[in-house]
Amino acid sequence: MKIRMGCGIGNVGADHYDEVEIPDEELEGMTEYEKENYIYEGYVIPFANEHLEAWYEEIEDDKGDF
Repeated sequence: MKIRMGCGIGNVGADHYDEVEIPDEELEGMTEYEKENYIYEGYVIPFANEHLEAWYEEIEDDKGDF
């Protein structure tokens, strides 16, 4: 199975795409629900984590400065 994955931040032109071939043997015997979860957890989440950056920081007051 070949899939295309995409991620973005909502800005025009800021999307990133990649295609990957998943061997049929990896998905053999799975229901559609199991396949969807397997692909999402094994491919889509790692892809997104590789191309997106997120963080947090503790703030002392609530000025809302960015």
